Formats: sequence, structure tokens, C-alpha cells
Amino acid sequence: MQGGNVIIYGGSGAIGAASARAFARAGASVHLVGRTPRKLHAVAGAIIREGGDAHTAALDIFDGEAIRQHAETVAARGGIAVGMVAIGVGHVQGRAIADLSLDEFEAPITAYMRAHFIAAKAVAPHLSADGVFIALSTQAATLAFPGMLGFGTTCAAIEGFIRHLSRDLAPRGARAVCIRCDAIPEAVEAGSHSAEVFAAAARAQGVSVSAMLADAARATPLQRLPTLTEAAACAVFAASPAAKTMTGAVINLTGGVS
Repeated sequence: MQGGNVIIYGGSGAIGAASARAFARAGASVHLVGRTPRKLHAVAGAIIREGGDAHTAALDIFDGEAIRQHAETVAARGGIAVGMVAIGVGHVQGRAIADLSLDEFEAPITAYMRAHFIAAKAVAPHLSADGVFIALSTQAATLAFPGMLGFGTTCAAIEGFIRHLSRDLAPRGARAVCIRCDAIPEAVEAGSHSAEVFAAAARAQGVSVSAMLADAARATPLQRLPTLTEAAACAVFAASPAAKTMTGAVINLTGGVS
């Protein structure tokens, strides 16, 4: 990754920040995109103090023109090696269809798919011949859970998007990969949007968030959930020469759940 430009949309979030640090340690020039300057600067500052190269851009992922212009600016510095979408959008979980409105169902689908399309459209023309676009999903893409109608459909859509995007990128030698994670307790502790989502889901089940996540860990064949370090390391691997024939693929970090 030495000198390669990496754009992380949602770079101040838990997974985005962990991935940014990992890419920077691998020698990349990291470009953090998000809506909150204070959070972006905190992540960038930590990377720079460690000797890495980090830049920030306070942009809304849903502003297609601003995202396009930013990608062009980054690409002018030597192309784009990685574009990664690690945003988090609040949504409803733990509510069956009888109690779920159409707006609540559509909200995560619309938000996440718009974000991925806008980011991919901005980054794709500038990806290097061995570049990669990285997305995130969860095991809800393939497994049915109570109260996951909207977000589960979203995860399935993200994985489908990556499969089809891979064919659009292939002629230029670029790739598209999705990382399917289970819940990450560290992300909740770090103030991720998942903290609010899980809190609502836990209340619907009548348990605490920690108890719900403990149950989730015990339900995996490995009886453990992924860590932020593992998710970040997976992103770096997906962008590395070791994965240069991997595209249209989903990397499974669910401990064997799906």
C-alpha cells in the first residue's frame, strides 16, 4: 500500500477509523470523509502522530457532486488504490412487519444503496489497475432474524451490488469486495451508530445490549464475535496483492454463522 491513496467514507466511525489506521500503517495515504470535522480530525491526528499520512474532508456522502469532486482531487495525487464505504445509518431493528412502517423499512435500503452508488460512481473512474472498492455487510444478508426486514434486505442488496459492480470494474483490472461482519462489541463501546440500533433491539427483546451481544457470540460456531482490528486487517488484505484475484466476493467474518 506504500503511497497509495485510500478513501474511506465514514472514516471517523468505529470500523472506518480502525481501517484508516491499518491502511496508514501499511503505508497508504488515507483520506477520511465524513460529516463531523471534529471526529475526522481526531482520527487523522492519531494517524499522523503514529507517523502516517492522513487527510480529512467534511462531506455528506449523499452529496454526489461534492463526493465526485473530492475523488477527482484525490486521484490527481496519483490515482485511487482503495475506496471503502464504512458509513453507519440509524435504522429500526427488532420490529416485525406488523409494527414496521413502509418508511422505516425503506429508510436503510435507500440510504445505504444511495451511499454505495455515489461512492462507487465517484471512485470507479480513478481506481488503479489493481485497485479495489470495499463495502461492509452483515450476516443478515443471508440469514433471517426477527425484526431485521429492512436492514437484512439492505445487507443483501449491498452484497448484490458488489457482485455486479465487480463486472463493471473488471475491464480496468480493478476489483470489488464485501466484508460481512457480525456485531462488533468494540464498535458499540466506541460510540458507533450501532449502539443506538442495538439498544432499541435489546429493549425489544427485554435484555441489555451486553447480554444480547453475549448471546450473539455464543450463537456462533467459534463462540466469539469479530474485533475492530480483525475487520480492519481484513480490509487491508482485500486491498493487497495477496487478494488480487478476489473480486465480486464476500469475506466472511461472522465466526461461521453464515
